[in-house]
Amino acid sequence: MTELNPQNSPASVTGDAPPSVAVMPTLSPEEILKAQIETLTIERDSLSDTVRTRGARIQTLETQVHALQGKLGELEKNPFVFTMSNLDAGSVLEELGGELTALTAAVVRRDTKGTLTLKLSVKPEKNVLFIAADITSNPPKPDRPKGIFYGTEEGDLSRNDPRQQEFRGFGGRRPGEVEPDPMLR
Repeated sequence: MTELNPQNSPASVTGDAPPSVAVMPTLSPEEILKAQIETLTIERDSLSDTVRTRGARIQTLETQVHALQGKLGELEKNPFVFTMSNLDAGSVLEELGGELTALTAAVVRRDTKGTLTLKLSVKPEKNVLFIAADITSNPPKPDRPKGIFYGTEEGDLSRNDPRQQEFRGFGGRRPGEVEPDPMLR
C-alpha cells in the first residue's frame, strides 16, 4: 500500500482529509495477469504433488490387489481349500485353526501326541450337495500312575498273584513283618 503525504494531497489544502490515507496502488493489466499466472502456477504445482503422491499410492494398491487376486485364483483351483473357505462362511476353517493351535500347545506341554480329525459328510439331495463338517480334537491326556493287579477266576482283582504261593520269610514271617519280642510271649 502507498501512503499519501498529507502535505502533497489535494485534500490537505482544504483540510477535509485525515492526516494520512491508505490508497490501493493501481496495477497495470500486465501486472494483474502476472499475479494471476503466479497464483495459478502455485496451485498447479501443489495439485501436481498431490496427484503424484496419490498416483503412487494407487499404483501400490493396484499391485497389492493384483497379488491377492492371484493368490485367490490359486486357492480356487484347489477344491478342498475352496470348499473349506466357503463352508459355513469360513467358520469351519477358523474353528479348525483354533483347534489346531490348542492341540499344538497341549502336545508341546505334554510331549506326547494328540489328534485333530475333520470329518466331512457329503449328502446329495436332488441336484444339490449338502456338506457338513465335524471337528474332533483329542489332545494328549495327562499320564496317570498305573497299578498292578491280578484277576481271579471269580472276577475279582488282587494285588497278589493267586497262582503263586505266598512268600513267608525265615521264621514264617512275611517280608517286612517284625519278629515278635520273645519277652512278650
